[in-house]
Amino acid sequence: MLSKKSVVMVLAALVALGALGAGIGGYFFYWSHRPHIYISGSTASSDQADRHREWIMVATAEHRGVPTAARVEEELTRLADWNDRIITELYDYTAPYDIRVSGENNGGHIVLRYEGYVTTNSGEKLDYSQEEAFDLYVRDEDFRV
Repeated sequence: MLSKKSVVMVLAALVALGALGAGIGGYFFYWSHRPHIYISGSTASSDQADRHREWIMVATAEHRGVPTAARVEEELTRLADWNDRIITELYDYTAPYDIRVSGENNGGHIVLRYEGYVTTNSGEKLDYSQEEAFDLYVRDEDFRV
């Protein structure tokens, strides 16, 4: 039979291990849902005044090797697909064009947009506007759109 002191020591060790496990689990859960996401706007250079086009650029990195949660990966894929579709679509238009990017970062929810005007190959000038919301956490200092 174990002494009372031995039982207390075993229980204390189990509580300490449980707390350590919960802390490690919490750390992994937190960082798997908040990988480092960097979003910025970039301008396509042109020496002609009637051709201004901006792009949204996204870069991501895991936090110290913590794998990104599947839900976050799915949302990043949705963002990349949306952005790629717009960039590809904009190549269908001719000058003059003026496309600007903007967005809002609301702590776990971002809104990105492309706005301006484009010209069809037949010369018709069209207003252009694409906007999409994404459930992603981006630190304010990493959001430059």
